[in-house]
Parts: sequence; structure tokens; C-alpha cells
Amino acid sequence: MIKRGQVLGATVVGACVLVTLLGLRFGYDSTRRLNGPWDNIRLPKNIKAEKYKMSLNIDWEHMNYTGTQEVTMKVTGEKTQYFLIHTVGLVIDKDATTLHQVVNGSDQQLKVKQTFMDTEKKPELKHDFYVVESDKAVAAGTYKMIISFAGQVQTEKLTGMYRSKYVRKGSGSKSDETIYQISTDFEPVDARSAFPCFDEPAQKAKVDR
Repeated sequence: MIKRGQVLGATVVGACVLVTLLGLRFGYDSTRRLNGPWDNIRLPKNIKAEKYKMSLNIDWEHMNYTGTQEVTMKVTGEKTQYFLIHTVGLVIDKDATTLHQVVNGSDQQLKVKQTFMDTEKKPELKHDFYVVESDKAVAAGTYKMIISFAGQVQTEKLTGMYRSKYVRKGSGSKSDETIYQISTDFEPVDARSAFPCFDEPAQKAKVDR
């Protein structure tokens, strides 16, 4: 004899199984909205960096800096809504990030829907992607992404952007002088710790000085 409680329990279990099956069949996945090109450890192949134009302001007293990175990119193939760029250890001014389409040599600003680090979607990711999502999917063409950021000049390790020194020998009555300077070491993937960039060997681009 089946008791009423057993029938109720079986009904609840059956409903849960049905919901799960529907989710699998029709894609009702609670993590689906978290998935995107940032899941891949490599940058999307249909977006290539063409040129960087960067400005830096270094505070020598506190060994930190602020900067603006302007990246000109070429989008090929299918439409895209996401622009990914590497960055780690930097403070990104998300509200100041802008996206532009280059049409006949003129920049037309696009509406940015949201910006986020890949870890904001999935904490387990360590791909160092900063993601800029446009309001609408954009077609193939030339685009610019402008990012304001702040960073720290390394003084304890020789990676990214760091402080180095050498001794200038004195002559005559002049004493030796220690000279400090900013040096860089971007291999293998430390350029992203100095400024936002497409930090992959295949993503070589010109630098506008």
C-alpha cells in the first residue's frame, strides 16, 4: 500500500527531474549567461590589433602611473558583440572605457552595454580578460577601444614595468651617481601587467609614437 506522503515525495522528485530535462532540452541553464568568448584561453581569432596609441604619466615619487590605451582593431568574419583585451594587476576605469567604429576615417562612438573582467563572470577563470560588450553586435570593420588605467611600477621584481638602476662613475672630484630608470620585461605574458594589450605572439601591432 502506497501512503500519501510517498505519493507526494514521488511527485516532487518527478517534477524536479522534469524541470532538469526541460533545462537540458531547451537550454535553460543558469550558467548560460556567464558563458562567452572569455571561456577560451586564447583571444578571439576574428579580432586583430592593428595599432596602439598610449600615453603614460609616471609618478616617480610613489612609483605608480596612470595611462590611456587606444587600440585600433580589425574585425573580420561574423558579427561580434564582445571585445577582449588582456590586463592583470591594473586598475581599469570602467566608466571611462569607450568603443568606436572607424568609418571613412572618422570615429563614431558606439554604446557600451557593460564592461567586466572574466573573473566577474566565472571566478575560476585566470585568462586575464577585460571584456567590453557593445550594445549591439557589430559587423566586420575597423574599431577603436580606449581604456584608462592605473598601475604600479615594480620595485621588487623584474617583470612588466619595473624600476632599474645603474651607477654612473664620477670623474675628477665628482662622486659616483646612482641613476634610476624605468625598464620593461614583457615575456612571456607580462606586457598585460604594464598596460592593457592583446598579449599573444600572433597579435603583433604597430605602436603610434
